Amino acid sequence: MTVQAVRVSLLLLSVPWLAALTGCHPQVPPTPTSTLVLTVSPQSSSVLLDEQPLLIRSTTGGPARLRLAVGPHRLEVRALGHLSAYRDVDVRAGVDAAVSVTLRPDPDAESDASAPSPTLGLPAAVPPLPDKL
Repeated sequence: MTVQAVRVSLLLLSVPWLAALTGCHPQVPPTPTSTLVLTVSPQSSSVLLDEQPLLIRSTTGGPARLRLAVGPHRLEVRALGHLSAYRDVDVRAGVDAAVSVTLRPDPDAESDASAPSPTLGLPAAVPPLPDKL
């Protein structure tokens, strides 16, 4: 076998590897998404989506708009002094899903008046240290 024949053989063997490494393979289609329009009350509520906390910022107090993958999702809404609420949401492609959650007060929660003060028993100000010990 000649040197040229060996080079051609090596080139032909390396073409599939080069194709695989350079991206000559089918593209994975993007995951379809849609919008969830979420309104919660009280506004200080914590929201979990599929057991992961969400950071929702709304300066206007209006509903939050979340871009989610199409399919089933689980919402959990919590707030101090309120009963937690759960919602199962099925997000469909091209259709906004609207969810409104208003938490009910927890009758067993302590009211603010009967709750112990976090500063109870602490001095109002710490006295300054002396200049010399």
